[in-house]
Amino acid sequence: MFDFDLPFLDFLEKEPYQQWFSLVIPHERLFIAYLLSSLALAFIAYLAFRSSTALEKPDTSKGFWQFVFGGEAYTHKSAVQDYVFFLTNAVAYYFFAAQFLLSNHVFSLSTYQLAETIFGPLNTPLLDSTATKIGYTLVALLLGDFAVYLSHYLTHKNGILWHFHKVHHSAEVLNPVTLHRMHPVDLLLNALIAALLVGLATGGFFYLSGDAPGQYEVMGINIAVFLFYIIGYNLRHSQVWLSWGKKLSYIFISPAQHQIHHSTAPRHMDKNFGLIFSFWDHLFGTLYVPEKYEKIEYGIKKSEKNPFNSVWELYVMPFVWSFKDIRSGKSDGFFTIVSVVVILSVFMWWIHAMIMKEQLRSVHIEDLTWTEIWGAQYKGYDAIIIPTGGTEQNGAHVVTGKHNYIVRYTAGEIAEHDGLTLVAPVIGYVPEGPHMEYPGTIDLPENVLTEVLVAAGDSFLQHGFRYVFFLGDSYGNQDSQRNAADILMKKWADKGIYAASLDKYYDDNHQKEYLKKKGFTESDIGGHAALRDTSELMAVHPEGVRAKSEQRYPELSGLHIGNNGNIEKANRKIGENMLKLKISTALEQLRQIRKDHPLEAPAPIQKKEPEKPMDSIPLNAG
Repeated sequence: MFDFDLPFLDFLEKEPYQQWFSLVIPHERLFIAYLLSSLALAFIAYLAFRSSTALEKPDTSKGFWQFVFGGEAYTHKSAVQDYVFFLTNAVAYYFFAAQFLLSNHVFSLSTYQLAETIFGPLNTPLLDSTATKIGYTLVALLLGDFAVYLSHYLTHKNGILWHFHKVHHSAEVLNPVTLHRMHPVDLLLNALIAALLVGLATGGFFYLSGDAPGQYEVMGINIAVFLFYIIGYNLRHSQVWLSWGKKLSYIFISPAQHQIHHSTAPRHMDKNFGLIFSFWDHLFGTLYVPEKYEKIEYGIKKSEKNPFNSVWELYVMPFVWSFKDIRSGKSDGFFTIVSVVVILSVFMWWIHAMIMKEQLRSVHIEDLTWTEIWGAQYKGYDAIIIPTGGTEQNGAHVVTGKHNYIVRYTAGEIAEHDGLTLVAPVIGYVPEGPHMEYPGTIDLPENVLTEVLVAAGDSFLQHGFRYVFFLGDSYGNQDSQRNAADILMKKWADKGIYAASLDKYYDDNHQKEYLKKKGFTESDIGGHAALRDTSELMAVHPEGVRAKSEQRYPELSGLHIGNNGNIEKANRKIGENMLKLKISTALEQLRQIRKDHPLEAPAPIQKKEPEKPMDSIPLNAG
């Protein structure tokens, strides 16, 4: 339901393989563009210090490269631990941690459903798309950043959690890879708190806007986070001192302030917990703003900067120390924090579970009982989508029911996103005249399809639905759908209903424009059983697409095989994008119809026992 991504949740949300390819993935903080921009800022800092007359300043006498990469920042035993730990964490994540992560979608969905339960569904969104995008960009950013501050603060103030977090602070030198020197338990705590707080924003904006909230992005991430990463993020873990000055340092955490956070000096202890913004630290009394350059020694404390002798100990010793504290009775604070987190998480799960009991099992009426359908109407479900597919030949590589699989999926997605719509069973018999020379094609006269659609529409309107939407996945269906909608509008003119064909789904879905921008030619795209529909079926029903080795009767290859376009270029990813275009186009048209033709949704007509008793229905009636 929700589609969003924030770097605060990168450990929680990313694919298991992503950490291996940090240099080429914009969501990763070691992305090459962020490293290069940090190098450029380091050069500016180098020039500033070289010309400075201050007594205390970094050594610039050996040139820029020594200024950035000199000393032991990249060769120290601690740095080697960073590199090995980075690789082993990637393996641990792939094979273990990824199996136990909690999706922030749970919190988002729970927030949305809780708001809907308390305040009721919003028939008219309170926020338009622009206001939602601006608001969500800012609110999700602030809540995500506060989540980092909160979890960071807790790991410093609680003895048990500190055992795991000090893995990060045990670095005796800082380099960009040090940011990955974090124990999996530490990462899981960060992820849980971030998922909870950002989930509140996502679910809240979904409720207020009626759609999954988007954000202003650059390279697929929040624009403010992108700017934060590009303006020297990787200098936070480096030996390059870069301060934003006194005034800005009360708003944004500078690389120098984070380096101070890693300091062993008593005056620096438990300072500057923030990620992006420093006003959290200012608000809670943990801010330290340097007046000038300060030479820093890194580590846990002066007497024992790094108690870990191997990468193995980085993983194991925090558990050993925690167990000792529990046995000695030093764990009261730990259990308090854990209890709060667990109770809050269970509470959100409970809300989710309780509300889900009242949710529909499916938007497809063939998967529901009549009482479940009636209950949905009673809650405000006032529209039905009647999808039409087709049964036709699709070359040697695609099954004859292609349209039926695709339109059932897209109709379901449209209904889910609308929130007040159900889906009728797919009508699989439609006009298929051009394909009748191929066995397996079923052709229905156009006027007969129109009559079937009208009869289906009549059925739903008789039972209290106010909107009937026809959705066709095939060219031969479109005229019948428009004709059926016109007939229903005239037939039910005095009943306050609206019927329409969501024809933009097929006629104006922008698929060709999208593919051409991606470099595909008209001949690549084709028309029937070609690049687009083959890719779509790969996404919704991959079993329906035959590989070359599976295609039967190769002797037919010399004949007109029944398809065109370059099917060799078809793939699931293209299919997913094609489906999104269809769904978004139809959903936009449906919402516009609702906006232009608002109808009250009365209680369902059939809200009492059927007049005809079950005893009067013949046993062989089905």
